[in-house]
Amino acid sequence: MRVTADYHTHSRYSKWYHAKHTIDQMAQRAKELGLEEIAITDHGPKHLFYGIKPSQLARAKQDTRAASKKHGIKVFMGVEANLLGADGQIDLTDDQIKDLDILLVGFHKGTKPNFINYFDKKQRNSQEQIEKNTQAYINAINRYPIDIITHLNEYIRVDTKRVAEACAKRGTILEFNSKHMKFTDEDIEILKESGVNFVVSSDAHNKKRIRDVDSCLELIKSHNIPLDRVKNINQTLKFLPKV
Repeated sequence: MRVTADYHTHSRYSKWYHAKHTIDQMAQRAKELGLEEIAITDHGPKHLFYGIKPSQLARAKQDTRAASKKHGIKVFMGVEANLLGADGQIDLTDDQIKDLDILLVGFHKGTKPNFINYFDKKQRNSQEQIEKNTQAYINAINRYPIDIITHLNEYIRVDTKRVAEACAKRGTILEFNSKHMKFTDEDIEILKESGVNFVVSSDAHNKKRIRDVDSCLELIKSHNIPLDRVKNINQTLKFLPKV
């Protein structure tokens, strides 16, 4: 299995140096590793601690273009946006989304969602709350042109079947994340049956972790997941950068 791209990585544009290296350094390392494509997907701006500043989005995009030209690798500008609303709201405007090459969405601690009190552990694990979480994800998938849903079932639980089916219907991809893998064996079988496509992701916050997806590859092999459904193994998503 040849990993051709890493579509979930972070740069120093995530506040407080939550990630350690510049876009140029990330691109250089991706090139050295033999990747064809890399996406820089810093945290959405409403993350209280690590979100990219909206005023820096344009500069970050310029940096991806410069790195792509310098290193001869496709470097895509993206954001890992935060799921904030029961109606599917995320922390990017429509204009900001249009200016991205790739849009990732996930739930993170350090945000202020209106559909869950994360600190109420009893409520957080209730069936009523799982239903709210599930519907929030489905609403986001139907509302926005999301390319990839990140680390599903990390931090909050959902009905895996319904979210996967919504992704499959819309053409949204689910990731296997080597840092945050919360899928059970039952979940994996549900995902296979749903028809959803996948990517393997490092979620790298420094250049040393780019393409660090061995645990994901082991999962794919052990569960006999068809490789043609994993869109960065032996193939790429072939995004068209917006100029």
